[in-house]
Amino acid sequence: MKAFSNKKIKKYYLLIIFFVSFVNVAYTQQSASAQLKDNGVSRSSTRQFVVHGDDSVARGVVCVFSERIKSDLLRLFNIPDRWNFPVVIHVRGDIRDLNTGNPIKSSIYKLPGDRYRFQIDVFLGDKFKAQILEEELVQALIMELILRSQKRRIISNRNAFIPEWIKIGVTQVLNSDGKKLNNSTISKFVNSDKILSLQEMLNADREVLDSISTEVYKVSCGALIDVLLRQKDGSLRLQNYLLGISAKEGKSLEKLKEIFPDGFDNLESLEEWWNNECRKKAEPSATDILTPLETEKDLVECLKIKIIEPSNSDTTAEEGKKIGEKIRSFFSKPKENANPKKENTSKDIEYDYLIYDLKDYRQFIEDKGMRNGLKFAESKLLKLSYRAFPTYKSIIQEYQKILINIGAGRLKNIDQKIEELQNVRSLIIESVNHARDYLNWYEATKIDKKSTNYSKYQKIYNELKLPLPPRKDELSEYLDELDKEFKR
Repeated sequence: MKAFSNKKIKKYYLLIIFFVSFVNVAYTQQSASAQLKDNGVSRSSTRQFVVHGDDSVARGVVCVFSERIKSDLLRLFNIPDRWNFPVVIHVRGDIRDLNTGNPIKSSIYKLPGDRYRFQIDVFLGDKFKAQILEEELVQALIMELILRSQKRRIISNRNAFIPEWIKIGVTQVLNSDGKKLNNSTISKFVNSDKILSLQEMLNADREVLDSISTEVYKVSCGALIDVLLRQKDGSLRLQNYLLGISAKEGKSLEKLKEIFPDGFDNLESLEEWWNNECRKKAEPSATDILTPLETEKDLVECLKIKIIEPSNSDTTAEEGKKIGEKIRSFFSKPKENANPKKENTSKDIEYDYLIYDLKDYRQFIEDKGMRNGLKFAESKLLKLSYRAFPTYKSIIQEYQKILINIGAGRLKNIDQKIEELQNVRSLIIESVNHARDYLNWYEATKIDKKSTNYSKYQKIYNELKLPLPPRKDELSEYLDELDKEFKR
């Protein structure tokens, strides 16, 4: 009986183990199938971005991209993440599709109970660009900050959006780490007088700008936002401007003037301030590395030795005469009724600036101003070494040694060293020109995909070639009938 009970117990024990393992396997399969099921919706890490779409990979990329833009924007404005309204993003299509319309469309919907819904429709295709999505995300996030503050309301989509120059400018500043906005680009536009004025920037219509004007407009907007944020309490001032601006005031300098420092009496002084700020930003910093061609151009100027000499031949005699008169005045009695403010009848000293190339050092080696000219050239080489192209670092150091040796009178092998350095520089420039020619050849012959930058121009050209539509007035119809008669 006892043995029978043990067998029975073992049998029941095995049945229980089998049942439990079967239930566990079934539950695991059911949960796995539930996890694999895709409902077409993804949420970002902070839950503010709700992305809809068929492709789960695309949804994940959009979530990560949106969160990065948001974190950069919050850090720029120095505010915490306390969002109230979500941003819904609908992703449709495939990146290989052909777009026939606008790839991105933004909307803001008023919901019951003072709620709002921000929606961005993204149509993937050949016209889709991440920068356009970034601009729309910046716009939606700034509008969410404005509506969250309850200091500004919207009635319709017409006045719901921020001014275009703020949207573009903030996007450019956020991309400063990606070199879309940097001092070298601003410097090129400032030196060519292409930076837009404040009035032109605020009233620009982006839809009618060509590709070059659009780039100038973007850089100008980015420079303006960067300048505003660098002012005292710039981030807070810009937020106050956004909270109080209306649709009409977005293109007004009067409203913009309120966030600038005090001291501007009129709009002309505001434009003058903007020009001065652009010139400051155009000044290169130590981190802006020059290209080989730019380095070579600056190096040529640094190697020009400027010698300063007095042009009057009788300067030394005049100076000696002045000294003699001063010594004599100590021992002579001043004359009565003498004017203490005696007019200086001596000639003003004039100077000549003689410029020599370094290779012609033997022509100025005996001049008295030689040492000052060499020290000035050496200081210019030192400044150039901070920003020079890396290949030129050792070359600049060798030129500095040559200047020191010439000043000390050590002229052994100077001509040979100058000639060797000139040959090395010629080889660098030749290599750069070969590389540029090869890239131009490769772009013209080896790239399969054509650029779409000039597709609009081609479209307009094709439309102009089309025949004009027939006119419906009586005179035109009569002339058309006559034309048909003569063509029979």
